[in-house]
Amino acid sequence: MGNGILGHEASGSPTEASEPKSEDARGNATALDERQQLVRAGVAEMTQDSSVDPRVSDIVRRAGLSNKAFYRHFRSKEDLLFAVLVEQMRIEAQQFEDRLETETKPLERVRGWIWGVLELALDPDLSASHRPLLVRQGRLLDNLGAEVWGHVARVMSILQQAIADARDAGDVPETVEPDQDAEAIFHLVMGWMQGRVVGRVTPTREEAERVVAFALRGLGGRGA
Repeated sequence: MGNGILGHEASGSPTEASEPKSEDARGNATALDERQQLVRAGVAEMTQDSSVDPRVSDIVRRAGLSNKAFYRHFRSKEDLLFAVLVEQMRIEAQQFEDRLETETKPLERVRGWIWGVLELALDPDLSASHRPLLVRQGRLLDNLGAEVWGHVARVMSILQQAIADARDAGDVPETVEPDQDAEAIFHLVMGWMQGRVVGRVTPTREEAERVVAFALRGLGGRGA
């Protein structure tokens, strides 16, 4: 997926591309690497201990960095959790796109989108890694604003487009409203998944299949 920044960088001459990095550039690269190490360590710490309130000292120790390095990039532990949430949502948005990219049947893309969310509750490892952030999600979202809501909109837009394509293909009635119906399915599926992950309840696949079937019946999909 291209963007203006990448396009601008790609237009540089070979000579510019081969020039050695300046001291400032090397410093920026080191800072970025430290930040990524801390974010990864935060994810690992919360996943391993299923902790919704990891200690800064444990995160720093896992990252192999110092307290000074931590506070160079984050004002508080809450700031780190913001960064973890943003990164996790960015990765998930990309995974949704990759997962559905090869599916040509619109209604199956809808089905695949729903399963992509439900599997976060069905898989114990995924559930454990997501639980700490889901527990704190309301507070985090309230502070993150457009940065996180942009990723939410990206994930929902995949579902909206699949529903619109299914309507155009005649797989669902013409009365379907992609934006409104995608929002309804989004909250149904996300709420079901979050309730089980936060409650430490591992649902059966049969239970998840009922959610999928219910959502598709709501669209009036053929064969749902």
